[in-house]
Amino acid sequence: MNTSRKPATFDDGLTAQMRGDFGSAIAIFEQVVEGHPTSAAAYHQMGRCHMKLGDFAKAIVCFETAIRLGPDRIAARLDLGMLYLTERDLPRAKAQFLRALGINGSNVKAMSGLGIIYYYEKDFGKAISELQDACALNPSSFAAHLYMAKIHEALKNPPGVQQEALKSAAICQGLIRTRPEQPEGYFFLGETFALQGERRPALQNYLIAKDFSPAGCMHFFAFGLHYTLVDNYLGIAKCYMLLGEKRYARYFGQLTLKLEPTNPEAKEIVAAED
Repeated sequence: MNTSRKPATFDDGLTAQMRGDFGSAIAIFEQVVEGHPTSAAAYHQMGRCHMKLGDFAKAIVCFETAIRLGPDRIAARLDLGMLYLTERDLPRAKAQFLRALGINGSNVKAMSGLGIIYYYEKDFGKAISELQDACALNPSSFAAHLYMAKIHEALKNPPGVQQEALKSAAICQGLIRTRPEQPEGYFFLGETFALQGERRPALQNYLIAKDFSPAGCMHFFAFGLHYTLVDNYLGIAKCYMLLGEKRYARYFGQLTLKLEPTNPEAKEIVAAED
């Protein structure tokens, strides 16, 4: 009788990935590429698993390999661009988004990515142009509406902030309805309330995001955007501070500093006098 184990398949890796077992998924995809070293799809999904685990260096290597094997894989370029954007490596991020647009000139995620880069470069004219184009093609682009709100905030245009934040909030609420157990929808909904100066609902959603975050998980992704547990704790601390509840603000400021000891905003909150 043949008792040899059936070789792991790409679909097995996807199954492990979908249930959140990213370590097992990586091991399976590694087996897949041993047998199929030109599988761009396996390298791409392996990169996504490393990204979920916060190992961005390995994720970047996987995405770059996927792109080398399949230069027209737009999704891999978008993921790589997002990781570079997360690390504030704006030139490399911009290069990937531009290459993606070179393959598909109407790719909304690439447009939004470029708009976000221009936002960080404080080139608000170009940012607005890219983000408006993204919204015109897909009115449900959360990232585009959120960063339009951030641009209006920087330009001190409260009506613009309100308009775009409300659109962003509606998109978040849609995610929450379909995936109520996922923390990302609540965190980003909290961000939209914070932009509107609505601190109490912002706090409530940040707290729900914290409670739904899996133990030991530091990195979260949704809408082509990224945040960390540090961002979540700091959002809670800032809301409590603005609501005058300094005891709780300091507590979450201290939790932030345990994860990121040099965080200047958390230090200021912890050191604040009554």
